[in-house]
Amino acid sequence: MKNIFCNIVVVIIAFVWTCIPSKADDSYLIHHFNPLGETPQSQVSTILQDAKGYIWIGSQDGLYRYDAYECRKIEIPVHNPGYLIINDLCQGKDNDIWIASATGLLRFDGKTNKVVRHQIDGSDTSIIVTKIIRFDDNSILVSAREY
Repeated sequence: MKNIFCNIVVVIIAFVWTCIPSKADDSYLIHHFNPLGETPQSQVSTILQDAKGYIWIGSQDGLYRYDAYECRKIEIPVHNPGYLIINDLCQGKDNDIWIASATGLLRFDGKTNKVVRHQIDGSDTSIIVTKIIRFDDNSILVSAREY
């Protein structure tokens, strides 16, 4: 009985000890980062850090750019907002961001801060781009399929 009592006292002391804040805990700042906020679909499908340090987040709800202070949604002109799914991201040699999306191949122009749609040779507009790979000569390879 004495052993059980001692064990209970040790557990209580250990619990109380861990609940007492130490001086070192005051130096930590915890920031809960929720880049997508209250979006209807917040599943992240791809993340890219570019040469300038921006974090690009592709999700089921569109494209976001985090600059260490705020996360803002990048406006993408689409005919059907339900197809704003971002599948992959790739940085070009000119620091533009190539975007593989359910609406086709897109490029974020860093000079104008606008998204530009690119036609893939021999295709109509009803393709889904799933993957982008950039080579050293700045050419890109895309994986795509029809709707």
